Amino acid sequence: QNPTPSKKPKLTLLAKDVSYEVSLVNNENPEFLQNIQVNQVAKTIIEKAISGTVACYSFNFRDSLQPRSLEEVVHALGKGTDCYTTVNDETGELDSICVDKDIDFKEIQGLAFIEDWYLNNSTMEIIKEVKAIAPIRCFYHATGDDTQTELIKTIPFVMYLKNHDKGK
Repeated sequence: QNPTPSKKPKLTLLAKDVSYEVSLVNNENPEFLQNIQVNQVAKTIIEKAISGTVACYSFNFRDSLQPRSLEEVVHALGKGTDCYTTVNDETGELDSICVDKDIDFKEIQGLAFIEDWYLNNSTMEIIKEVKAIAPIRCFYHATGDDTQTELIKTIPFVMYLKNHDKGK
């Protein structure tokens, strides 16, 4: 006796490439994140990206799928050397000071998701299919005259999940 093949439900595409962000730093995470170690998820995503084993792309240019090199990803995550010029109080001469910076996981303050949304026509259930995930980095940066800092919010890269063709 052959088992009855299960019928796939008829799904209607409601929206393609829906992108939104989820904050990791607020006191109240959405209910669906309460049992997930979101900071560990963010750290895992970054470690995977900087391992060089997964392709990363520009989040801002998803339509053309611009790849980001490992060096670009690491730099966008904050690793690098910052050099400053100061005046030596004793000699009056200019001194250069360079500071090496590593990736600061505390700067990852959110996650962005790219999803397709479907409607199951028979049950009226909405099904969300996650296609890609991206970290959201927030950090302070000195202004042009170095007298003030401004909060910068950026998405260093987007990583498509293995079960999806990139950008499809």
